[in-house]
Amino acid sequence: MNKVLTPVNIICLLLLAAAGIFYYVVTLPPKVPAYELNNGPATVTKSVRLYFNDAALEKYRTEERDLELSVDNETTLANMAIKALMDGPKAEGSVSSLPRTEDAPSVFTREGHYYVNLPASWQKLNYGSTAELLLICTITRTLLDLNPNNLDVAFMVEGKTVESLAGHVDLRNAFNRESCP
Repeated sequence: MNKVLTPVNIICLLLLAAAGIFYYVVTLPPKVPAYELNNGPATVTKSVRLYFNDAALEKYRTEERDLELSVDNETTLANMAIKALMDGPKAEGSVSSLPRTEDAPSVFTREGHYYVNLPASWQKLNYGSTAELLLICTITRTLLDLNPNNLDVAFMVEGKTVESLAGHVDLRNAFNRESCP
């Protein structure tokens, strides 16, 4: 008669049970860690310098504004600054060259460069050469003042490089501080 409960069989049975328990523990779904995403304030306030023009369109006029950012990063700050430019100046005697439309440009940054994606509706603006240059330069000066480490501002329309916005100013090359005196 064969013995069933030999020492070898008992060890194998214990190893089989340990393997089953180990397999059960390994196949359990992982625990999801609890993150607290809102540890800081709900918004961050940043002070920016916005560039507008005088009524005669001869000189730049600046305004300091405090912008409320929901996310504190360079791209969010740049987009909020463009929206503030579109809202227009608060000071008497200043004018904005940006149209007050629903279509706002979007801005993103990469390796020290700003990229401004203008809406296609802005190509239909009936701007002359001075107004078009002022539009480009007020955006350029405002963005380059946000971060002195950024080198230039490149413009595109609907994500594509274009020769010009309204036919007067060459947008194929990026604009820097010297491009907009």
